[in-house]
Amino acid sequence: HRQLAVGVDMSRSRIIQLLSILAAAVCLVAAVLLAGPIRQQRQELQLTYSRDPAIPADIALTQAALGSFRGLAVDFMWYRATQLKDAGQYREANQLSRWICMLQPHFEKVWVFHAWNMAYNISVATHTPEERWDWVSKGIRLLRDKAVVANPDSVVIKKELGWIFFHKIGAMSDDMHWYYRRRLAAEWQQLLGSPEGSTTEKMIDRMRLVAHASDTLDELRENESTDRLLDHLADLPAVRGMRLNYQPDEKLMAAIGRILMFMMSEDQRFLGFSPQQVAQQLDLRIFQAMNHPEYAKGFEALVPYLRKKVLIEKFHMDPAEMLRLMEEYGPLDWRHPCSHSVYWASQGVRSAVAIRNKQDVDQLNTDRLIIHSMQELEGGGRLSYDPISDWIDLMPDPRFIESYEKALGYAGDRVETGDWGPRTRESYDTGYENFLLRVIAHAYLYGDEEQAKAYHLKWREKFKIKPDNAERLKLSIEELVMEQLEENSTIWSNRRQIVDALLRQAFLEGIAKARPDVFNKFLRFGRDAFDRYKQNQWATPIVDKKNRMALAAEFRELVESTFSTLLKQPNIPLILRSRMWHRTDPVLRQAVYDEIRPIVAQHGTVARLDPQKVFPEPPGMEAYRKSKPVKASPELGGQAETPQTIERK
Repeated sequence: HRQLAVGVDMSRSRIIQLLSILAAAVCLVAAVLLAGPIRQQRQELQLTYSRDPAIPADIALTQAALGSFRGLAVDFMWYRATQLKDAGQYREANQLSRWICMLQPHFEKVWVFHAWNMAYNISVATHTPEERWDWVSKGIRLLRDKAVVANPDSVVIKKELGWIFFHKIGAMSDDMHWYYRRRLAAEWQQLLGSPEGSTTEKMIDRMRLVAHASDTLDELRENESTDRLLDHLADLPAVRGMRLNYQPDEKLMAAIGRILMFMMSEDQRFLGFSPQQVAQQLDLRIFQAMNHPEYAKGFEALVPYLRKKVLIEKFHMDPAEMLRLMEEYGPLDWRHPCSHSVYWASQGVRSAVAIRNKQDVDQLNTDRLIIHSMQELEGGGRLSYDPISDWIDLMPDPRFIESYEKALGYAGDRVETGDWGPRTRESYDTGYENFLLRVIAHAYLYGDEEQAKAYHLKWREKFKIKPDNAERLKLSIEELVMEQLEENSTIWSNRRQIVDALLRQAFLEGIAKARPDVFNKFLRFGRDAFDRYKQNQWATPIVDKKNRMALAAEFRELVESTFSTLLKQPNIPLILRSRMWHRTDPVLRQAVYDEIRPIVAQHGTVARLDPQKVFPEPPGMEAYRKSKPVKASPELGGQAETPQTIERK
């Protein structure tokens, strides 16, 4: 019996072994068959490892240290980080998410969570603009400097990076957005200079110089002028006991960039400041080299090389791709947050080409981000930034009208080839009509009237069948523009406020920015609005010749009053007011000079600038004073003349 039992046990063991081998073989075959679908799904969900092994050393070391326990640790920390975020403990969640990023560098959702937490949650919990910007920029740097490097094919990460630029900095969701815009503009103006006043072709040519600059230092030194310049900068004498020994790197680019920002501007002539007044911020030895005949030529090759080097090494941006986008979409100003959202969203779209799941919402939203960025650039893509006063201003740029249409066309083509349904296409059409109505006004005021007429015709042809457009179709272009100005300006409670706002725009967007065409258009719209406003005050619609003359005189006085008010406003940077003063017709300057002189003189003195250089007396003032009554102020001294005895000229 014992022998029989042993035989049965041995037979059972063999059966178990055979079944185990068979099960293993089945599992192996199943694994082979499932490998392809799993690989495809990982690719669609962007869970593949980077083809570029350049993962930061600290991340690689942390991964190796935990070994097979890494997954369990990540699960626990992710659960805990989510709890902390829900409880409002953002800084604690921030540290945990940082560890998760190091343990799972290809887990893109945690990179997004980490960056969003810093840029949105922690930033608004701080109290000063500097602290807020520090956390917003940390969120940007996390995605740009680490997440994209570890996940170069991730649509989600690139879309999120573009969204922070677009929404957190470029939109008005944060009450510190103007401060963020100034810091971004200052950083990029120091690197790439200011394109203000440049044509599209000139802006593209400047970027082409950067994209085609030397790739290596040896190649750069083949230029004899640059070679001598680099040796000179490396051997500069010590300043205050410190030898800087400039090398061709980010530090040298920053020193050159500051000089280009502060010393190579027409505002230096307006304000009359000398190099010694900004010596604490600038290295004047480099400034002297830039004006030295032996070294000046060398900067022509050195500056593009340094810009290219910093773009690649610090900002992880490809100058060739930046150039391609400018050639594709137009004059992208890299001081503008929406230019960066276009760059990163475009990189996301490129990565999405390999994704087979056309229902992926990230691809659709990335396309929309490019469209919305182009819309914002059309509405405020002409950026003006003054580093001296830290003043920033945005005005419409009709050059991006075609760029918006191009981005809309690309996205529409992808919608047609995908499976997103007709509602997506309808939403694009609705947005396009609203865009056309706005750009008709912008093109008319800031571009040219022929462009406005072309888009007015396009709007009429495409949307004439809509029932709610019946009345609008009867309006002329000027009437349609005025309607847009009134509808989109909620702060204007009556037409008199519209007149004042139009005149302010005439000076701030026209005169201050050397755009006489813009000044004249706003002035004409202001005059038309003023005439309609005043005529509505009369009991009869018939305005006789005497009353028309009175209207003309009143409007002239209103223009003088607006100009005077702008010049005296302390919240408008002195440099901007000085630009308006130097560029305005002498006749208008004569009319307001005695009124504004004591106030602007005080402002100039506080800024340690010579008021006679910032706001010089207009020519012919003595003759002008004799031709008009002057009410003397205590600051000016003297007595007022009798208004009744002097005829106003």
